[in-house]
Amino acid sequence: MTGSGSTRHASLHAREAARLGAACIALLVLCASTPGRVEGAIVSARATIDRSVVLRGEPVVVTVTVESSGFDRAEVTPPVVPGWTFERSGTSENLVIAIGNVMRTDATVYRVFVPEPGKYVLPPMRARSGKQVVETARVPFEIVRSLPSADRAAGQDKGSQESAPIFARFVVDRRRAYWNEQIVGRMQIFSRSPLAEMPAWAPPLAAGFWGEPMGEATHDRVSVNGNVYERYERRMAFFPTRTGTLTLGPARALARVALRDAAELNALRSPFLMPPTARFVEIPVEAAPVQITVAPLPAGAPQEFQGAVGDLSLTVRVDRAQGRAGEPITVSTTIAGEGNLASAVDPALVAVPAFPSYPAGARTDLDRSADRLRGSRLREMAFVPDRPGSLVVLPIAFSWFDPEFGRYRVQRSDSIVVRVGPAPPGSPLTAERARSATAVPAPPRSGKGRSGPLDGWPTRPPLFVGAASMIAYAGWGFLTVRRRRAARDPRRRRYALLGAALETIERAVGDVRASGAADAVERALRESAGLRCGVDLEGRSRREVAEALRTAGMPDDALETLSSVLLRLEAASFAPGAETGWAGVAQDAVGLVRRWREECVP
Repeated sequence: MTGSGSTRHASLHAREAARLGAACIALLVLCASTPGRVEGAIVSARATIDRSVVLRGEPVVVTVTVESSGFDRAEVTPPVVPGWTFERSGTSENLVIAIGNVMRTDATVYRVFVPEPGKYVLPPMRARSGKQVVETARVPFEIVRSLPSADRAAGQDKGSQESAPIFARFVVDRRRAYWNEQIVGRMQIFSRSPLAEMPAWAPPLAAGFWGEPMGEATHDRVSVNGNVYERYERRMAFFPTRTGTLTLGPARALARVALRDAAELNALRSPFLMPPTARFVEIPVEAAPVQITVAPLPAGAPQEFQGAVGDLSLTVRVDRAQGRAGEPITVSTTIAGEGNLASAVDPALVAVPAFPSYPAGARTDLDRSADRLRGSRLREMAFVPDRPGSLVVLPIAFSWFDPEFGRYRVQRSDSIVVRVGPAPPGSPLTAERARSATAVPAPPRSGKGRSGPLDGWPTRPPLFVGAASMIAYAGWGFLTVRRRRAARDPRRRRYALLGAALETIERAVGDVRASGAADAVERALRESAGLRCGVDLEGRSRREVAEALRTAGMPDDALETLSSVLLRLEAASFAPGAETGWAGVAQDAVGLVRRWREECVP
């Protein structure tokens, strides 16, 4: 038994020694067939770019691919070009080992930034592997301001513009218009891949135009020459304020895009590396301007015409058909339709007899959600008859120019008659008449008879009650008159309206949706400035607002602050994602209105 076990143990050791010897022989053969160090020899080196036409501000992605033999890694050195920036964004390598051969492929990705538009040539990129140095061929490319031109329709892009990864357009619904006619402009950004967020639009240059933003920015998907694009759009209504050939634009925006292109993905496809992650950068985009030919309004305007242009109509209403002396009767006019309602002039309201009157309110509501800017403009006037009779509101006429048919239109209301009855008992007018009435002298007292005094004069208790009632009625009427006069006091009215405007602005301070709050703050700030200085600023440009307020006596420091705040509010309405600085401009508006309100303390 012992001898048999020893024999098997020796046989096992012999087999293990044989396997070890075979492995050593195989290793020696492999070492003999493989060089101790394979010197690098570059087989090929080439440089490619992701596209030949690049938008200004966007990087040119350059991929340098070097194929070589040996274990030495290929190092790539970019050229030195004044004004250019070469940013290395990634590398990859791939090794293939065959019997007696070692082949490797190295890829290096650069992002090249060229500041100015123009046609350029990428200089040779230098690659080194071991002691060998080679250069890549030159590669031409072009940097452009915008792609494609705004003059082209969505299906007419040609050449390299068909495959542009991102470009901007500024299109308008008409190139010829009358003075003050509505022109709808669309600022559009097309991107082959979704943007990280809505672009931040800047107000387009619009010298000679009154501009009104329309609705919120929209996002959809369209096809341009067979390529699918993400389209981001912002609309705005423009009203020309002078005639001739005017320029709208250029329109500019900042687009936040993810840098993860096909060339970079192909270069970083090595199984030894982690997949690349997207990086976001802000790219400025710009759309070319458009030319607008503005014609003057034709001759022959009616006497009632005051500059309204569009598709409009007039509505007249009276709050009551019968009234009493001392009670206000409110007459309202409403202009509604498509057009520049902010600059429309309200029709004149005339009533006979010429009773006292005062403005009872005004409001302009705009609907920015439709394809064209629509809205209504309401004005209210209160007439206070001071005696019974009739209040006759004379026919109200409103005229506007209809650009669709190229002619003037006039709309007139009928005369409106309101019956005015006597003032109710205890009203201010009755109290004033009671105070102005003369006392009737008492008759001479007669002698006393057997049944007592027969002079007909009231005894003491009724006399005391009557005098107290008259004093109470007179006091109540006096206080009522004081309250009504205080309500009609211009200083008190301005103080109350400035308080309402201040509340509107303070509510908007905490609203981070700057695009939705900026319009409300701007309207409230304009109204407050007009109330403080006693001028009407509806429908005026910033320059006209400044001139009117300076003429009314507003100090230069307050005027400069107001102009700055209005400009920043206009910019905020175009940049829904730009909350930075919104609190500051809102606080500046609050400070201005508070100062003006304190100056109007009654």
